[in-house]
Amino acid sequence: MGSQVAMLVREVMSSPAITVRPADPVRQAVRVLYGHDITAALVVDDGDRLVGVVSEFDLSAAMT
Repeated sequence: MGSQVAMLVREVMSSPAITVRPADPVRQAVRVLYGHDITAALVVDDGDRLVGVVSEFDLSAAMT
């Protein structure tokens, strides 16, 4: 675990950030996550300001 403690976020993060919009349909957000093989996406408004995060769990719960 010693080398992991010194690891920086930039070394493991996804880039560029994958985003969705608040008005996107849930099914579209699911396609974005699966299409990019990620488990969460940033939610940004029309000014590209961060307004939230949506995860597979969030989307799964919304679809049941």
